[in-house]
Amino acid sequence: MHASSFLNSRVPSSILKIMFLEKCFWNFDALFHPQQHPARDSHDTFLLEVPSTTWELPEDYVELVKHVHESGGYGSRGYMYDWKREEANKNLLRTHTTAVSTRMLYALAKECQRCVSSLLATHILNLAWRYSVIIKA
Repeated sequence: MHASSFLNSRVPSSILKIMFLEKCFWNFDALFHPQQHPARDSHDTFLLEVPSTTWELPEDYVELVKHVHESGGYGSRGYMYDWKREEANKNLLRTHTTAVSTRMLYALAKECQRCVSSLLATHILNLAWRYSVIIKA
């Protein structure tokens, strides 16, 4: 019996996705493990046959991670290789819990970015109105 069939028969899919299934992007690429790193070899990582790949990744962040792998950034020289999207799209059984933390930190950063943008827009309009009242008075 294939590993994903075994798990699917015993655990509800919603829990299974949270607990075990991960994308190579979050498990390795977003943590800046190079795509040729030995930890990605088949004896250390269990890739899924069905579904074998995903396209559900945040494109803005994928491009940023790709750039850092290939050319560096944030003080890094990068790995100077051609980063492959096909490798990042692979699905696997999660090899560590840091992948979950990385995905959640990305989601929280996006949420904070929206909150800060909204807050700034509100305060800038409010300050501009108060400034015009003070000048006109």
